[in-house]
Amino acid sequence: MTDFSGALSPVLQALSAQHPGLAPLTAAQTTQLAQYLALVEQYGRSIGLTALRGADELAQELGAESLRLLAVGPFAAGSLVLDLGSGNGSPVVGLAIACPHADFVAVELNVKRAGFLRLVRAQLALGNLRVEEMDAQAVTPGGHGLWDGVSSRAFAPLPRLLPLAAKLLGNHGELRGYLGAETAELEELAPQHGFSVAEVVSYRSGDKPRHVYRLSR
Repeated sequence: MTDFSGALSPVLQALSAQHPGLAPLTAAQTTQLAQYLALVEQYGRSIGLTALRGADELAQELGAESLRLLAVGPFAAGSLVLDLGSGNGSPVVGLAIACPHADFVAVELNVKRAGFLRLVRAQLALGNLRVEEMDAQAVTPGGHGLWDGVSSRAFAPLPRLLPLAAKLLGNHGELRGYLGAETAELEELAPQHGFSVAEVVSYRSGDKPRHVYRLSR
């Protein structure tokens, strides 16, 4: 099994340089993130977690990119955050590692991927992460009240994601996610579903322009 500590060091340094406001991971948190990446590498092919290969790609795309969602601001202490379509665990595992003061619920319909997320939770002793094996479209506030936050990396395009998030979030909740080079669709659709664009942060991954965003209710 690959030791991902060496691969993580430069990508985390680059992330901090791009976003100076990000709180650095502790040594213990960095070790947890490396353990998560090792589990993705170990189980990735057998259950179709990702097409990424090699320590550097995994460290960048699953490690640093998960933490990138904090470039639009920290989660408030005590927040209850729902991650839709959690798949291979990005960004929810990285967020749970970096934000022990918040609670995260990973929603994943695929049986094998949900099982993988439970394994990650157990192996990393992430007490602030819960895994729900269900269709994200069927999620309701339930006994929790409305969610404080919703996150998503590749669950659905904006026309599907925004109305679902609007249904789940409280009056002061927020939606965080990722975009490619263009932000026009986000700016157009957000107000139609009761959101305001609180922050959009642009960056480059290799030669590709990307964005992370935070919408508020």
